[in-house]
Amino acid sequence: MGGMPALELPGEDWNGQVVERSPVQRALANSRYKRVVGEVAEIREAAELMTHSGDPFHQATSVFLTVQARLLDNENESCLGTELPWHNDTAETSGMLPSAARSALLIARAYLTEHRASSGGPQA
Repeated sequence: MGGMPALELPGEDWNGQVVERSPVQRALANSRYKRVVGEVAEIREAAELMTHSGDPFHQATSVFLTVQARLLDNENESCLGTELPWHNDTAETSGMLPSAARSALLIARAYLTEHRASSGGPQA
């Protein structure tokens, strides 16, 4: 994946009319897009490390992370708004249970922190 957000293109309103996106909408879309690209990279890094860990639990968890990274990446590429739908996003939503994507990110970050600490690498 890895193009610019779809929001860079004109969009459609509820009546099917073409509308230009405002500079604020473009900035918000670019910010969301970059955030999610970085988070997908974190999830994929953790999944890769887990796959090769030799631990059956980590290997099974890596499958979940890999699927979530792919879904999140696809959603990020196709999103026409400044935010992803809450159930597909990694952002924390007050008062809501974490989405699968958010859970994947939290698992990945916890694993990467633990892995870096045990290997003497840089902390996140």
